[in-house]
Amino acid sequence: MPMTWNLKRAMHRFGESFRRCFSEGPQRIEWRGKRGYLVSEQDYRRLSDHSPSLVEFLMSWRDTSGLDLTRSRETMRELGD
Repeated sequence: MPMTWNLKRAMHRFGESFRRCFSEGPQRIEWRGKRGYLVSEQDYRRLSDHSPSLVEFLMSWRDTSGLDLTRSRETMRELGD
C-alpha cells in the first residue's frame, strides 16, 4: 500500500517522497479531497503499457491479404448416415 502524503508535506519533503517512489512504489498525494500519485518512470511505463486486444493480436499475427475470405454461395451438401 502506498504511503499517503498531504500536498504541503509532500512539497516540503519532495526529495524523500521522490526517493520513496523508487524504493517503495507509488506515493499517494492528497489535496482537498483529490488524490494523485507520484510514480517512477518504470512503474508509469508498466502501468500504461497498451496490450493489444485479441482482435488486434490475431490481425497482426499473419498477413491475410492473399487469402480469399468470401463466403461460398454453393448450397450445403447432404450428409449421409
